[in-house]
Amino acid sequence: MISIFAIPKAFTGKSKIIQERAISSWRELGKDIEIILFGRDKGVKESAEKFHAKHIEEIETNEFGTPLLDDAFKKASDVAIHSRIAYVNADIILMPDLMDALNQIEFDEFLAVSKRFTIDFFSEETLKKIKDCNGIREYVRNEVKPDAAVAVDLFVFNKKTNFELPPFAVGRPGWDNWFIFRARQLRLPVIDMSAVVTLVHQKHDYSHVKKKKAGTKWEGPEGDRNMEFIGDKIKLFNISHANYLLTEKGLKKGRRQRRPIGKWRDEKLALYPSMKWPVIFICAILLHIRKILKN
Repeated sequence: MISIFAIPKAFTGKSKIIQERAISSWRELGKDIEIILFGRDKGVKESAEKFHAKHIEEIETNEFGTPLLDDAFKKASDVAIHSRIAYVNADIILMPDLMDALNQIEFDEFLAVSKRFTIDFFSEETLKKIKDCNGIREYVRNEVKPDAAVAVDLFVFNKKTNFELPPFAVGRPGWDNWFIFRARQLRLPVIDMSAVVTLVHQKHDYSHVKKKKAGTKWEGPEGDRNMEFIGDKIKLFNISHANYLLTEKGLKKGRRQRRPIGKWRDEKLALYPSMKWPVIFICAILLHIRKILKN
């Protein structure tokens, strides 16, 4: 079993519809699934009662009133009744294939992630396609291209793992990619479940982001601060940095495809900073060999 926790936005307007649709899908995973909702925004307490979830009102925030992830992760780990916990963005629909996938993972400590598929439930055309395909999963798997590997909305791990999360602002860029780096840095198996897990991201706007930069979705002072905590951009890993794959044939070590030399270099420099010069030397040799072969 698993404990799922999230930090919803206020349950108003379209956000109410989106988030209730998502939480309803979590509840449908099973009666033994624990759901934990954080925050004091409008409707959070009422939604927790509606879906038989645990509600934790008190959560630390920054000066903009945005909840901080380190506090949520610590409190979720402290109160969760299951050893495996999952942080999920509150607009994500989960399917039963998630539970089937997790049942195949025998590691005690690990990090499991998955690519997402974005669809617009407010589009009549989309709703018709879903109906024609006999359901969301069939529509997503057959007709929707997955989002880029940098978009990470689900993290499953053991609650005893201490990631030493900085006070990142929720819903702002950078922290999710750092989290994958941190798991690799801790030498945890990072498992890409994309082949077998259907993660549905509901399209929404970003009007909740305060003081965002013009022409951007979520960049602004809070995103800048997240990046200050991260430091070097080479620590911005994504799902392609997973070192295990979960497929229909089971779990196997490795990754979906080989990495370009430059990306391999950045990954090694992030994970093994003391090996800087050997890594640079190896890359130089590989690039020289490639140049010779091209000629």
